[in-house]
Amino acid sequence: MKYNLKINLINQIEILKKAKRFLNNKNNKYFDSSINYLDSVEQNPGYGLIQFWNKGIKKIPLFFFLVLKDFLLSFYEFKFLQINFEKKTKYKNIIICWSKFNDFAKNGSFNDPYFNTNSNLNINCIWFLIHMDDKIPKKISDNIILIKKISRKFNYKKLILFLLNIKKLTINIISTIHTQSLQTKVAYAIFDKFKSLLKSNLKKILMPYEGQPFQNLIIKETEKFNKNITTIGFIHNFPPALPSSLINRIGSPKKIIVSNPKHKYFLNRYLYWDKKNILTKESARFIIKKKKMSGKIFLPGYIKSIRFIISNIEILLSSHSFLGIQNFQIKIHPQKLKSKIHIALAKKIFEIFKKKNTKKNLIKQNVSIFIGSTGAIIEALEYGCSAIHIVDDPVLQVYGNFLYPNIKTKIINKNIYYYPSDKSQKMISLGKKNITFKNYLKII
Repeated sequence: MKYNLKINLINQIEILKKAKRFLNNKNNKYFDSSINYLDSVEQNPGYGLIQFWNKGIKKIPLFFFLVLKDFLLSFYEFKFLQINFEKKTKYKNIIICWSKFNDFAKNGSFNDPYFNTNSNLNINCIWFLIHMDDKIPKKISDNIILIKKISRKFNYKKLILFLLNIKKLTINIISTIHTQSLQTKVAYAIFDKFKSLLKSNLKKILMPYEGQPFQNLIIKETEKFNKNITTIGFIHNFPPALPSSLINRIGSPKKIIVSNPKHKYFLNRYLYWDKKNILTKESARFIIKKKKMSGKIFLPGYIKSIRFIISNIEILLSSHSFLGIQNFQIKIHPQKLKSKIHIALAKKIFEIFKKKNTKKNLIKQNVSIFIGSTGAIIEALEYGCSAIHIVDDPVLQVYGNFLYPNIKTKIINKNIYYYPSDKSQKMISLGKKNITFKNYLKII
């Protein structure tokens, strides 16, 4: 059983090596395309490519399906509305982030959930926010610019013209696939609203970095505008088991902030960042506070099979009855609270628990259950909660000590893994509200 885990971890390293060769190939200049966004979680063309590297030709149909889907979606015309864009002059730093309606205070300021600060406390900063909600705040502070997607219309005419020129376009099929990409279209639509903020005396651009095409485009164009502007990426979330989207490549920021020395280790050794450009600092997002994470089942953002998840929950119920998991709270992913498939899965799990008809006992074990790809496992371990992990793709989803030396991994079966909490091994350095962000701004 240990040998199987070792093979999975070796395969993770091999995928990262292939990804590095692919992204740094001299002919691959498409830093802004969906295929080059090698996310091991999101169902996009880059994910399909990772699956091909991992499992070979049997994943070619998945790869082509995701490429075709992305190709068709790229013919949607996106329009972004700029809000509060009156000419801004008094700023030295730009913060790029996402926002929701509830992030705004009544006085129009923005409570940044990624950097744990308020926009009004930082007068030398402009917040450039990609607004994710339909509802827009009535009042917005002067140092905030919102952009919001207001329309999405499929352009049949462009698709027909594209198909009429298909012979010409197939001469360079690789270029066509990269450029006719959904995330490329979105990236340029966002940059079109951002570019007027670039000015000669700008000092820094800071963002929660995920390796998304729009982020790489902004960074690359900023370098072309003025190479002396410092671009800083903050690894704001807990990295996934296979952090392939964070590989250093064209469009990566000059500096990258991590919140644990062990994270610096894998960024340098496996994601090819120069040590001098990796800064270990306290986390601005995760601050010092008490948090209870035990006694919960965390559902994933993407559900491939309800039947698979139910089957493994039943295995745990029968073989690990001492955990009392029928009393666990079911937590739907925050971005999927209205998803029918997530609600249906939560209901099925609840029905299984109800059938057990056992007395409710206090949960003595400080443990929770996580399903699929999730960085919340590292958060749980940080707060002293052990984790049981149900996976359908161990190579892409299981944490191991090759990339994460301070995580211990034990096998329950081929789809269920256990990570014991070890208080002596810190997962992350927790920050302080407002103070940590100000320290980020001091980076040269």
